[in-house]
Amino acid sequence: MAASSFMKIVFLCVQIFVILLGLGLIIVGSWAEVESNRYDELVSLKELQYGPYLAIASGCALVVVSVIGIVGACCETKINKFLLSFFIILVSIIAVGQLASGILSLVYRDLSERLIRDELNTTFYQYGNISMNDTRAAWDHIQSTFQCCGVNGVNDWVVFNANFSSVIDLYPTSCCTNTTNNNCGRITGVNQNVFTQGCQEVLVDIARRILLISGTEAFVFLIGEMFIIATTVFLLCLSDFDD
Repeated sequence: MAASSFMKIVFLCVQIFVILLGLGLIIVGSWAEVESNRYDELVSLKELQYGPYLAIASGCALVVVSVIGIVGACCETKINKFLLSFFIILVSIIAVGQLASGILSLVYRDLSERLIRDELNTTFYQYGNISMNDTRAAWDHIQSTFQCCGVNGVNDWVVFNANFSSVIDLYPTSCCTNTTNNNCGRITGVNQNVFTQGCQEVLVDIARRILLISGTEAFVFLIGEMFIIATTVFLLCLSDFDD
């Protein structure tokens, strides 16, 4: 009887730890998702969202599984083998998903520069297209928000203007450090009033940071899930002596 009470207490403590683990995954995954959406209007890369989505899904699954475990433990006079085995299987499945989340985040971290460069180059030359107002607005938003200009720098707009004679300003107003200066975009030569850093460098840095945090978080939480599985296996073995 004492062993049964001990097992139930340990199992309930494990469930509380699982809930905290799940909530942590949801919080980190949601943060990564919000951060990746900051420039989604211009660089729509689903690959950057796989990690956050899996983290959120894993967190929700852990919370649901732990709640089921708590209800099952409270309804039983002692922890039975079926409940322990079922819990181990579910957490193991979630752990596999968590492992996949970590691997995807780290893999796409290395690919992020090429993916973002291709997306930016595709949309950059749509800036002067009247029918592409959404793309134009997205570029203006990105440049003013992240204080960058062009794909690789301000010189990109020189090439752009060589192809679009209808453009009056040398640089878009969104490239200007002071948007109230109407003449900023018309200054030729060295212009101290525009952002010099290219948007590709800025966005790649942000993407890599998000993916690094997502990948690291996945493996850290995976260690916690391994501890949960090991503890539950111990309880399962202990239940043999309690029978």
